[in-house]
Amino acid sequence: MIKYFLLLLLFSVVSVNSTFSQIRRIYIQSQKERDSIRNHTHFKKTKLSDSAWFASEYYANDTLKNSAIYKDEDLQIPDGKFKLYGYTESHKDITYDYVIHKSDTIMVPAKKYLTTVGFFKNGKRTGLWHTYQASGELTLTEVFKDNKLDGPYQTYNAETGKVLISGNYSDNIPVGNWDMLSFNGGVMTTDVYEKGKVVKTISHMSEKKFEQKITGGKPKYDMISYLNHKLANTKFDTPGVKMVLYSVIEDKEGKLTKPSVIKAGDLATDTAIIDAMLEAPNWQPAYKNGQLIDLSIPFNFEITISENKHLQIVNKSF
Repeated sequence: MIKYFLLLLLFSVVSVNSTFSQIRRIYIQSQKERDSIRNHTHFKKTKLSDSAWFASEYYANDTLKNSAIYKDEDLQIPDGKFKLYGYTESHKDITYDYVIHKSDTIMVPAKKYLTTVGFFKNGKRTGLWHTYQASGELTLTEVFKDNKLDGPYQTYNAETGKVLISGNYSDNIPVGNWDMLSFNGGVMTTDVYEKGKVVKTISHMSEKKFEQKITGGKPKYDMISYLNHKLANTKFDTPGVKMVLYSVIEDKEGKLTKPSVIKAGDLATDTAIIDAMLEAPNWQPAYKNGQLIDLSIPFNFEITISENKHLQIVNKSF
């Protein structure tokens, strides 16, 4: 299940995050300063009754880290609602647009965001817990009993809000049917658990709702030979072997457009290869169930730059 889920996440990045740029992040404070803020925390507490204390933990810069109700003044036994917060330091995001070859710098202020909400009973997690990503979207719900997973468990696609994985735990052990769903909500596979182990996997990919007959969407020539020929006279200053992952959109006319860098090499290399890709002769247009479509195409390349600064691309997959 996890293996399929990771593949699903990869293709979601390729299909959903088709941006035109690559972002490089530069923090305002040094790593030592950031570590010092996170590693030195302090508490503020308020007595609610003889058996209830409300406490909040803060980072060194007074940013809230978590808050909870405790049964004891020493804050050792949480008992009630618990909130955990994430924190990103102020930084600069330098964005490079591969289409127009332009950089842009945006100052991003420090941000506190809610990551986890749940309940404790006598120091043990209990009931429904929620996990969120920095932008606020729900990514996980899980149910606990006496600090063990016990009940429904679901992960979510932060882009669409739809369930990705759905199953159940009993006494910290996965039980019954665990479904992996597509980004449109259809069940793709079901793992059947008995005594914590998968005893059967059922594929639903042959069902009509998953039938997607895609034709075309291929070059009329050897793409790798074209790229290597196009870049043969370009010199590169970073010798070695790199693995890169790009994505482009093939439009309805077969032209490669809208590049996205998912796993970068270096700026000069990525820019040269993407320029060559965007200048490539048109591919065969893609059809889905007989209809012209825009097609997202991932390119997974192994790149070798020799000591004499020549580049050679080896295709891994596209």
